Amino acid sequence: MRKKWMLFVVFIAVIALMLPLVAAKKKAVQATGKQGDWVPYYMKSDFKPYVDLPVKTKPQLGDVKDEMVVKPVDRVAPKLVKIAVIGGATNPFWDIIKMGVDAAAEELILHNVKVDWIVPGSTLSSSDSAAVLETLITKQYDGITLMIYNEGLIPYVEKAVNAGIPVGCYCVDTQPNKSLFFVGQDLYAAGAKCADMMAKEIGNKGKVAVITGNFNVTAHELRRKGFIDRVKEKYPGIKIVGEVENADLAEKARTQSIDFMTAHPDLAGIYLTAGGPIGAGQAVKEAGKAGKVKVIAFDPLPQTIENIKDGSIQGVIGQNPYAEGRDTVVRLFNYMMEGIVPEAKFMFTRADIVTLETLADFYKSGQKG
Repeated sequence: MRKKWMLFVVFIAVIALMLPLVAAKKKAVQATGKQGDWVPYYMKSDFKPYVDLPVKTKPQLGDVKDEMVVKPVDRVAPKLVKIAVIGGATNPFWDIIKMGVDAAAEELILHNVKVDWIVPGSTLSSSDSAAVLETLITKQYDGITLMIYNEGLIPYVEKAVNAGIPVGCYCVDTQPNKSLFFVGQDLYAAGAKCADMMAKEIGNKGKVAVITGNFNVTAHELRRKGFIDRVKEKYPGIKIVGEVENADLAEKARTQSIDFMTAHPDLAGIYLTAGGPIGAGQAVKEAGKAGKVKVIAFDPLPQTIENIKDGSIQGVIGQNPYAEGRDTVVRLFNYMMEGIVPEAKFMFTRADIVTLETLADFYKSGQKG
């Protein structure tokens, strides 16, 4: 009797899981007439896995009105669609990216789409990501989103597109490549903005150390160059005393910050282009220099916000990683179903300046990090 009861419970659970998908398919049939009358764009003979979208500057593009809330088109794929997201795990920033990807996966499951989050390795290695791309092409995934974080990945993106797989890029975009679009920060401009923040904090003069993630990662380089170029252009009183890479790791940024403060007792500031701000914040606290050595970095994550509150980090610039994870997947799905493309190739995300004074405004924006 107990066995029959357990089988009945399992049967009811399976039915409950299937009902939303059945309802979504019924809705799609009602919206399009007969299900067989509609063919997804990616299944049509004139499908193009790549189109050359217009390039617009940030002022031309303006605010992306549907950032974080862009909706999937009201279509259910006639067969299971597989979209892979190549992610990472080097610092807490990735947790917010994955939150966005998970949100997209939850929305798209009702459209007969499976979204897979794949982490190639523990570092940002182009060879690891390239190997994953090769595997995804072999397994005939229908769409791929990833960071194109250096030139080594460009041939593999082209190989995927040539195999008929559309690619969406998020967070880091190394040009030229055949991804459909990019969802992420205007990276060089963000670096320049950080230079202005640092100059304001240290009174336009003093010694500043630069800790980047990786010199071979395009995003980190654009942020580094944006900072350095703005300092050279506008702030002759600021001296860059060193530039090192921390492989996106907080503990390494901590030891490097200690080394810089030891070598330069009068150090005025530390600028970080990528992962590791909490390590720098910890270092200035341990040295008793929180608020004296100014720290400017990126990403208002829960950890960096705590540093802002205790004064060990003065400010960070956001990039809406939740939107980078979610919107890229949703926009790729919309293209695959109905050929819908974004307004421009580069869909620049919000870049809020988050300090103790602007923290309340950041919370009101609804961003996750």
